[in-house]
Amino acid sequence: MRTLTALGIFLFTSFMALAIDPRAADIAFASYNSHFYVSHGGRGYFKENTDGGHSHFWVRAEQIEMIEDAYDRTHNPETREMIRDAIAGFMRGHGSDWTTNKYNDDIMWITIACCRAYQATGDDSDRALAKHNFDAVYARGFDSKLGGGVYWTTDNRSKNACVNGPATIAAGLLCKICDDKSYLTKAEMIYAWERQALFTTNGAIHDNLRISGRIGRKVFTYNEG
Repeated sequence: MRTLTALGIFLFTSFMALAIDPRAADIAFASYNSHFYVSHGGRGYFKENTDGGHSHFWVRAEQIEMIEDAYDRTHNPETREMIRDAIAGFMRGHGSDWTTNKYNDDIMWITIACCRAYQATGDDSDRALAKHNFDAVYARGFDSKLGGGVYWTTDNRSKNACVNGPATIAAGLLCKICDDKSYLTKAEMIYAWERQALFTTNGAIHDNLRISGRIGRKVFTYNEG
C-alpha cells in the first residue's frame, strides 16, 4: 500500500512539474504568431504554411479563437487589437455574408469566433456578423426531418455532430450577447437533437445521421470536442 501511495505521489508531482505554465503559453503563442501571422493596414491573417498563402476558411476561424483564448487569459490590449485585425482580415477574404460556403459547420465556427470577438472588443459589428450568419444557416439548415437538427451542408444529405455541436454553442453565445431568449430555445433544441440522435451510452458521439436514417458511426475528435 505504501509503495502504491509513493508511486501515486511521484506521478502526481511529475505531472505538476510538466504542466504548462503561463510563460510556456506566452512563448507558444508568440512563436506561432512569429512564424505564421501577417498584418497589414489593420487586417491580419495566418499563412497556410511558412512559405505563404492564406489558411482555409474554417482554419482561420479556429486561429481567431486561439487569439481569443490568449486574450481571455491575459487581457492584453495588443491581443485584443489582434482580434480586431484578424476579424477584419477574415472579412477581406470572405466578406460579411458567408452563405456562399456550403459547409454549415464552417460558418458556425466563425460565428462563434465573432461572438467571442464581441465579448472581447464590444464592437457591435462583430455581434451583427455573428447574428446575420447564424440566422442564415439556421434558416437554410434546420428542419424537422430526422427529428430536427442542422444539416452539414446545403446538399441536405446528413445532419452531423460537427455542425450541431458548434451551432449549440453559437446559439448560446448569441442568447447572451443579444439578450435574446429565442437563441436559447434554438440552442436547447439543437443540443437535444444531437444528444438523442448521435450520443451513445458509452460517451461516444457518432458522426452523422444520414437522410436515409442510417447512422454514420465514425467518431472524430471534433465530435467529442
